[in-house]
Amino acid sequence: MEKGTKEQSGKKIAKNTLALYIRMTLMMFIMLYTSRVVLDILGVSDYGVYSVVAGFVTMFTMISAPLSQAISRFLTFEMGKGDNDKLARVFITGVNIQLALAVLLVIIVESFGLWFLYNELVIPEGRMNAAFWVLQFGMAEMALSLLNIPYEGAIISHEKMTVFAYISIIEGVLKLLIVYLLYISPWDKLVIYALLLVVVSLFLRGTYIWYCRTHFEETRYRLAYDKSILKEMAGYAGWNFMSYGATVLNTQGVNLLFNIFFGVTTNAARGIATRVETAVARFANSFTTAINPQIIKRYANGELKAMETFVTRGAKYSFFLMLYFALPLIYETETILKIWLVEVPENTALFIRLSVICSCVTVVGNTSSTAIHATGKIKTYSILTTFIIGLVFPSAWIAYKIGAPVETSYYLFVFFYTIAIVVRLFIMKQLIGISIVPFFSDVLFRIVVVTMLALVIPSIIVYQWNPGVVRMLVNVVLTTGSTTIVVAIAGMTREERNIVLETVRSKLVRN
Repeated sequence: MEKGTKEQSGKKIAKNTLALYIRMTLMMFIMLYTSRVVLDILGVSDYGVYSVVAGFVTMFTMISAPLSQAISRFLTFEMGKGDNDKLARVFITGVNIQLALAVLLVIIVESFGLWFLYNELVIPEGRMNAAFWVLQFGMAEMALSLLNIPYEGAIISHEKMTVFAYISIIEGVLKLLIVYLLYISPWDKLVIYALLLVVVSLFLRGTYIWYCRTHFEETRYRLAYDKSILKEMAGYAGWNFMSYGATVLNTQGVNLLFNIFFGVTTNAARGIATRVETAVARFANSFTTAINPQIIKRYANGELKAMETFVTRGAKYSFFLMLYFALPLIYETETILKIWLVEVPENTALFIRLSVICSCVTVVGNTSSTAIHATGKIKTYSILTTFIIGLVFPSAWIAYKIGAPVETSYYLFVFFYTIAIVVRLFIMKQLIGISIVPFFSDVLFRIVVVTMLALVIPSIIVYQWNPGVVRMLVNVVLTTGSTTIVVAIAGMTREERNIVLETVRSKLVRN
């Protein structure tokens, strides 16, 4: 890759990452605030009902998620190739697929979903009717999300990440408005909450569609059918379906196990922990979202060396970004919860700590997964990774059957997903020919060293100081500073440090 192209790609990634960070920062604060207020308004029991029913509906997206990734991958690949005609045909095929899936999923939810709600889920007495409407509105929100996926894929493929930031401002305002409407609503607040989320989703989907149709020629839908593209995308998604199914079982499936074995209060605690985990993970995923199109486009152009650089640095920096948020959350969980929530369900602190650790593990494998998907040859990858990570759900089920504690599923998650990361690297080497030695030496080794050194300062503070707001603030400041130093010294190569220093120096001189 030529120097000018390399610098241009770097600037684009930096710009897109910044835009996504602004988006995630806004969404994180709004999500954490609204979670606090909604939990207070609904109460632990109703919040638990919403978490388990909405999570149950989300399980059905396992049917669409592989095709969603296929749409994004094929759009980005054809954009990298520069084939505008096929790009338009891929988009139209993607919309047709999502329309068919939306209809199919509505039928499934209205049949099997209703049966499962009334016969298997543990719902508090008198709240079954509310749970029914949460299921219906959750299904509507899911269908809207499916129809929007090709348009989101087009925005990501074009690397227009600032659009997400702007639309997120609108989304944030609307979700704050939901909180106000819940306060003044005279009707069942659980039902109204689910309904208002559908209204917001409908507005946002319309906004994405309007933007894409206005700015991207290929997103102007017309009735058409391309059998070859449909077959190609379906084949890709078919193999990918298995690993997505395992992922959904490990998240929403385990959530159902919590409901069956431990009740809705545990679902409320897990729901809060999931929101925190999602907020934190999105910061790290913002970087991978910005870098993923470059990985796919480099593969499409045959620039494998540049692709390898994006894969290794993307994995390493994603973990370091997670570490900045993970350490204060893990060490100061109870204090944060006291400030954040009015009522804290039992096990919430434990679940937050373990959820954040799980996110730190999974984020390491994101870029290598993108590299494998860029090839389109995912049969072996899907079979092996599905088998490995698919062991989490049945292992947790067996563990709970014999009386294991509720946190067992988190330990199983970390164990099996760590194995999957290593297996993924060998598959990447076989498919693309990229050496995995740099990944072990420059990514995994440095991650372990940086983590061990970064734990020193917060451990000393927690050991020497009683819990409280002052300790939390001091811990956040000192841990952030010490982690930055450790990352610069032990986490980055000399070349990477020079690039950062040169960038900072050029900015200072310009100003």
